[in-house]
Amino acid sequence: MVLSSRAIDGLSGATISFHGDFTRGVSLRTSNHDDRVLVSGLTGLAPHRTVTAVYAMAGDDDVTIKVPPEHARGALLVCHAGPGNDKVLAGRSRAPLVLLGGAGDDVVQPGGEGDAVFGDEGSVDFPTGDSVGTTMTAPLSGVAALPSRIASIASEADGGDTIAPEPHVLESWRLSGSDVVIGGGGFDAISAGAGTDATFADHGEVSYDAGGGGVYRTAHATASAAAPAPNAEPHADARRAAGDAP
Repeated sequence: MVLSSRAIDGLSGATISFHGDFTRGVSLRTSNHDDRVLVSGLTGLAPHRTVTAVYAMAGDDDVTIKVPPEHARGALLVCHAGPGNDKVLAGRSRAPLVLLGGAGDDVVQPGGEGDAVFGDEGSVDFPTGDSVGTTMTAPLSGVAALPSRIASIASEADGGDTIAPEPHVLESWRLSGSDVVIGGGGFDAISAGAGTDATFADHGEVSYDAGGGGVYRTAHATASAAAPAPNAEPHADARRAAGDAP
C-alpha cells in the first residue's frame, strides 16, 4: 500500500484520490495481517500541522516513510505500528514524525526533522490541548508546530525494541527541533543522534516552555522505570543507550 499527499494505492482495486485542506487530519488503518506500507507524501496546512495518522494494526508490519521536504510542509505524520514485531523505517524522510513501535519487538529508524520516537507507547501533547500518539484527540484541527510535553506510556506488552538510524548514516545523523527517543519497557537497543534533546532507555518524560516555543524545560525518568538495586548489573538497554557494547 502506498500513501501519498493526494492518493492511496493498494488499499482497494483502484486508486483512492482525495482533495481539500483536511484540517481534521487524515487517518489510515491497515489490516490485522502482515502489511507493507509506503508513505511518500503528506497533506499539509501551514502554519499549523495537518496530522496524518497511520495505524498498522496487528501483524508483523513493514512501514517505510520516504517523504521529501517538498511533500512535508505543514504536515505531521503519526505512525503507530501496533501489536507485532514491526519495522518502521523513516531514515529517508524529512517530515516531522511521531513514531510508536507498539507491542512486540520492533525496529524503528527515525528521520531527521523534529521526531518523537517511542519503542512502545507514548503521547505528544501540544499547547492547544491536542494530543497525538497512542491516544489521539479528535478532531485535530491542525496541531501547533511545537509540543509542550512528550512522554512514554507504560504497557504490559512492552517489547525489546531497536531504535537507531540507518547504519550508513549513523555517524552523521543529526536531529533538529524537539527530538526525543524513549525505549519504554523491555530490553531495548538505542543509538541516539548527537542532536537529540533526550534519550531514555526505559520510560521518561520531557516538557517544554508553557508557550509552546520549543524551549526545553525538564526531562526525567518516570516512576514506571524502576531503578536497579545497588551493585546490580544494569539492564542491557541502559548499556546500549549509553553507547556501550551489549
